[in-house]
Amino acid sequence: MGLNLHTMIEMGISANSHLLIRMSGSRCNALNGMHMTRTISVIEDDDLFRRAVVSVIQTFGFHAVGYLNAPQFLSSLEQSPPDLILSDAQMPGMSGFELLKQVKDMGIQAPIVLMSGSTDLFLRRTAIDLGAADYIAKPFEIHELESAIHSALRVAA
Repeated sequence: MGLNLHTMIEMGISANSHLLIRMSGSRCNALNGMHMTRTISVIEDDDLFRRAVVSVIQTFGFHAVGYLNAPQFLSSLEQSPPDLILSDAQMPGMSGFELLKQVKDMGIQAPIVLMSGSTDLFLRRTAIDLGAADYIAKPFEIHELESAIHSALRVAA
């Protein structure tokens, strides 16, 4: 059985723990440092989950920045757009679906991966129809997150 982010949070693994890298079972040790010029924005209203996701993405060798909500993320776009956007689909205020539409309307080319606690196939189909690169159901295994990120970046290249 793989390790998922919810399990890590329940175990209380520190965001900076070297144990996190070893336990992930991913190729992150081989990739560490190779993608540091690529930035992934993580938009998630659950603080613990957002911090865990950011930490895990950093172990993959990417620069990751977390945002509490869609408006906070959108205000950051003036500096420079990320290489990939990973957003919760269902957040208070502006949802990930609304964010996806707005980002596409703004002409931002970064692929968007939506994540949600719902496994509803209609939501997944809606996300893909709106232009999401992928839709992953929470809780997900670390290798699923890594695969979704690499696939979305490969397709966008």
